[in-house]
Amino acid sequence: MARTTRHDGASRTVRFESRMSRLAALSSVAVVVTLASGCDPGWSSHDARHFAAEATVAEAVFRPELPPTLDPHDGEVASILERLELPEGHSLSNLVHGLHLFGGGLMVRVPVGGSRGGASRFETVAALAVILDFECSESYFPGAAPLARTRHGIRPPLVNRGLLSTDQSVTEAHPGQLLAVMAECGVPLTQTVKLKDGSGTVGDILEDTIANFSLDSSREIEWDAVALAIYHPRPRWTNKWQAAFTFDELATSLIERAVSVERVGACGGTHALIALTVILRVDRIRTIVSGETRQRIHDTLMETAAILARTQHPDGSWGYDWNVRESVPARTPFGSDSFEALLVTGHHLEWLLLMPDQAVSKHGMIRPAGLWLLNALRARTADAEHVADMYCPLVHAAKAVRILCNGEF
Repeated sequence: MARTTRHDGASRTVRFESRMSRLAALSSVAVVVTLASGCDPGWSSHDARHFAAEATVAEAVFRPELPPTLDPHDGEVASILERLELPEGHSLSNLVHGLHLFGGGLMVRVPVGGSRGGASRFETVAALAVILDFECSESYFPGAAPLARTRHGIRPPLVNRGLLSTDQSVTEAHPGQLLAVMAECGVPLTQTVKLKDGSGTVGDILEDTIANFSLDSSREIEWDAVALAIYHPRPRWTNKWQAAFTFDELATSLIERAVSVERVGACGGTHALIALTVILRVDRIRTIVSGETRQRIHDTLMETAAILARTQHPDGSWGYDWNVRESVPARTPFGSDSFEALLVTGHHLEWLLLMPDQAVSKHGMIRPAGLWLLNALRARTADAEHVADMYCPLVHAAKAVRILCNGEF
């Protein structure tokens, strides 16, 4: 994504905010990446009415319920987002997080005629093309590929946390996260995927997810749940072992994970809450859970919101201790636990902002949390090294702050 030319502060802000508006708009329609011979930087967007039901669902599911409550300095959020743009050389995980923040229109720089270190020039291409087109990904991830064919479809490799000293730049941090974010961006299941040994579609990634699906308590299912809720039109599916599942069973497992104080999942246990919120909102569009399960999801989320109101730190943030079900002591802003607070607070606000306004605004916790995140972003995005080291929590923080400032997910 090319940066704006800096003539004066006002013109830079106007031009950048215009570009952010364009990206926000693109994230609400079906984005189709043009995959041709060679790494083609071209891409186009199609109105959801004429192309993909997935985009219509995603647009409705991720439309925030709460009105904007933050009023930062003119151009401040645009400047923060600009500092979170992806340069060349990022991992698959960061590309996925970039898509989560900027939408399907995100563009990145890919080296032309050599590896990143030896390239003399770069071209700007769609981030989705880097993931879905082997010839693009080969330039961006020399010697590796983010997608591979399996017996049941197509799958990205998953990070091996026992081998963190090795290069795992083409792995996803959580199983199903890439597919879930593509669903969020409205990428249709018919979107072409070009592999080293042939081609397929995004639907093949969904098929592999279904084939390997399990509710085993040791397995992360939260992002699979998001992808299935948006992409799978029926409330029942069968894996490769002929075990059948329903969204009622999936939601029940997510509720157990969300309320557990013994077993805290990734990112402070917030992913289960996000997945439950998405299931509830998809169910508004097409029925995927029973009335009893729908009520249990709603009650769980409302009870969790009440817990968060009690355990919110006086500075507005939450940490891994959010689920202690009692008040917690104050913390020092931006101290040694700032990564934790950024991570947990940003994730919590993302699902809270998708809940009905009256359900969460009565607790008075949204604006303090948003202000804490805004102050943290001011401090943490000023240094490019901090951005690289903390890209995941910064993205979730920025997503929440942008919603609170302009109402756009």
